[in-house]
Order: sequence, then C-alpha cells, then structure tokens
Amino acid sequence: MSVKDFLKIEERKNKYEIFIGGFKKPFILRGLNAEDEEECRKMATEKGQNGQREFDSIKYQKALAIKSIIEPDLDSVELQDSYGAMDSESLLLKMLSAGEIIKLYSFINEVNGFSKSESLIKQAKK
Repeated sequence: MSVKDFLKIEERKNKYEIFIGGFKKPFILRGLNAEDEEECRKMATEKGQNGQREFDSIKYQKALAIKSIIEPDLDSVELQDSYGAMDSESLLLKMLSAGEIIKLYSFINEVNGFSKSESLIKQAKK
C-alpha cells in the first residue's frame, strides 16, 4: 500500500435525484462530506438543563436534509411565500407529507452512507 492509494481522485458521483411529493421535477440532493455532517451535528447539539450536551436527532435529520437539498432552492423567498413558510426548514415540512419526509430522510441517510453500517461491519470482520 502506498500514499498514492489515498490521493484525491476525480469527484465521485455526488448528485442524486428523488421524485417525491408529486412534483414534476425531482429533488436534487448532494452527498455530504464529514465536515458538513459535523456542522449538522453541532447544530443539533445543545447544552441541557444539567449542563451536559444533549443531542436532538430530529433537529439533526432536518439539518442533514436542508444541507443536502440542492433543488428546489429551499431559501427561495418566492417558494417560501407560496407555502407561507418563514425559512427553509418550515418550507420543507410544508411541501411534503409526513410519510414523504420520512422517505426523503431515509434516502438522504442512504446517500450519505448511514444505512450501510451493518454491511461495512460485516466487511470489516472478513
């Protein structure tokens, strides 16, 4: 093994599409790197009443979604106005049904490698 095995290669596929919510066009997502994920984790971690850090998994999943979605532009004032939303998070929640949100979150988790951990553990054991 040499250092050349770890040099940066051409950008891997980093855009994904999912048709969801009955829209004519797909949502376009990007895969997140570890730096992006860390930012989302920090946004979802707050000091609790006892002074210890508390992790909010719902806030984390929303942050991952907002950071992953390229299109539609969730920061578009026109799009937010059409749904009566004040920000990107509330817009996403108003655009999709509860089941569609779960489907989107699952897809985002898969794109970012979160749902592959069991198979990776099996590979590591070999």
